Amino acid sequence: MKKIKRLPLIICSLLIILTAVALLFSHGGEANVYAAGAYDFEFTDFHVTYDIRADRTMDVTMDLGVHYSGYESTGFMHDIPVNAGDRVRHIEAYELDEIGGTERHLTYKVKQEVTNFITVDMGDYSRKTGETHYYRVKYEYAITKPAEKNTLYLNAIGFGSEAEMNNVTIVLNLPDGLLGAKYFADERDTESNGTSVTPVGNKVTLNLPHLPPKQGVTFQLDFEDGVLSTKTDLTPYWVIIVACVILALLFAAKFLLFNKDGLTPVVNVEAPNDMDPLVMGKLIDNKVDKSDVTSLIYYWANKGYIKINMPDEKNADSGDIELIQIRTRLPEGSPSYQVRMYDKLFKSGSLVKISDLTYKFYPTVESVTKEVNAQNSKLYSGKSMAFAVLFAIIGGLVMALTPMVLALTTISAKLFLIAPLVMLAPAIVIFALTITVRYNRLKFKKSKLILCYVGVALLAAVFGVIYVLALPSYYVEVVPKIILCIVGFAIVMLSACIVSRTEKYTEKLNQIVGFREFITLTEKDKLEVMLEENPELYYQVLPYAIVLGVSDIWENKFAKLTIAPPSWTTRSYSNSVFDFMVFNAAMRRVNTRMTTSFVSRPQSSPSSGSFSGGGSHGGHFGGFSGGGHGGGGFRGR
Repeated sequence: MKKIKRLPLIICSLLIILTAVALLFSHGGEANVYAAGAYDFEFTDFHVTYDIRADRTMDVTMDLGVHYSGYESTGFMHDIPVNAGDRVRHIEAYELDEIGGTERHLTYKVKQEVTNFITVDMGDYSRKTGETHYYRVKYEYAITKPAEKNTLYLNAIGFGSEAEMNNVTIVLNLPDGLLGAKYFADERDTESNGTSVTPVGNKVTLNLPHLPPKQGVTFQLDFEDGVLSTKTDLTPYWVIIVACVILALLFAAKFLLFNKDGLTPVVNVEAPNDMDPLVMGKLIDNKVDKSDVTSLIYYWANKGYIKINMPDEKNADSGDIELIQIRTRLPEGSPSYQVRMYDKLFKSGSLVKISDLTYKFYPTVESVTKEVNAQNSKLYSGKSMAFAVLFAIIGGLVMALTPMVLALTTISAKLFLIAPLVMLAPAIVIFALTITVRYNRLKFKKSKLILCYVGVALLAAVFGVIYVLALPSYYVEVVPKIILCIVGFAIVMLSACIVSRTEKYTEKLNQIVGFREFITLTEKDKLEVMLEENPELYYQVLPYAIVLGVSDIWENKFAKLTIAPPSWTTRSYSNSVFDFMVFNAAMRRVNTRMTTSFVSRPQSSPSSGSFSGGGSHGGHFGGFSGGGHGGGGFRGR
């Protein structure tokens, strides 16, 4: 019985052993032939020509013979270093019938796998084990940040190749004024003074029978003073010119199409058309603030619909606030949002404690806010808003598309960049913030308005710095990147000025601003006369002053005047006891507590081969400072 129980275990063990043996034999031959690696290859021929100009730009042509020995080999990749401020342009790759032969179509890709390298991927999905293929790679290379004025350091063959190289030929066609040339062929020989090469005319030729993996060749080329220069890439500046034209079109659109929403207010001593403070708060800055909703309580109190039982000044922060219903229902014709809020407020009885509304009243506030927003939604011209959004998107695209377009048109039509599109997100953020500040331009004081605009501009500058640092300079150089950011964000921010009010909204704002000018500009002596005619003037205007953001000005105007306590408070005062300033301080604290209770809500529960690179700017190599430019690495795929 024990043997029978062990039988399944024995069978499983045998199956595992047989599977392992089968796998070993099935791959044994191939593993022995290609034991070194899956993507191994070697260069049977490596011929490279540099046609170097005095401005440190050069045309590079590489003719390569590649023998694939890796059992998974499908091609190889060439990594061109651009981390020393160098520039690569016009990459092309072909297949040849032999070294120096006729160019044929080749399927290849150009991409950026690692920062500071442009990769030319020459391969497809067909296995090439045991085959020899011939290729030609051509591109333009530019050194923009030379280490020395009169010396050019060039990694003619980079030190990042995974493959050995045979039959190496390097040809340098140089401008006039060469004083001397030497090369370094071993990166480990940091004390070497290099090996001199004798040019023939303006040509330097170097033949090497063999280079092992990870070994390259760097040239030190010394020229007469004044021969060498650097070339600035002017291509991005054409984009900048186009962006400036767009900025000019933005101003033209503003002044020719959307410049008719100026205000001409006339001072008036009463709220326009019996407008309640909640609507006025919405119209002054295109949003309903928390305090705007609370202002209805004082509006109703001044109308005689309710009374407010306020705690005394000493207990203003802790004592409970009570609202007492005087009218069972609001008068006929009252706005529906007022009726809804009034009925919900007193649905449990004619007396409600503010503390009882905590975590319960916010749905009513939200529905009231929603209705007020809906009734006052068409404040701005839809056409102007469409133009503003269009220009803002264009401003973002100036920064997002420029590196993408330049990569496709100057480096390679096969190089697709997606990352720069993220610049649309900060453009939208800056536009939204600018619009928000613009909406508040009638409510904010001038100093605060300027501060807000400066804050938005500083945030745009932060986004710009990130853009400049994150976008490699081999796509767009530093200076044009900075200019692109300035012009791009200028378009985004200034596009907000296109947004224009409707005629109806402008008419209402003229009345509101005229009423605000009464609050802010009326002299004390005139107010004193008005108080004699209407002792409740201060309290009737106060809810409007709150939503207009001028309550401090309104309060200061009455600081030295004789003010009676409001008729809507249930507390009794004698003239010797009532202190206007103390009462106002207590009322501000009470107002804050009411607002908090109205809007408070309960907390919700929480619900292919390794990269070789090489051949870049090596400052320590070859016994000289500055290292070399160009070269690059090769790796299998």
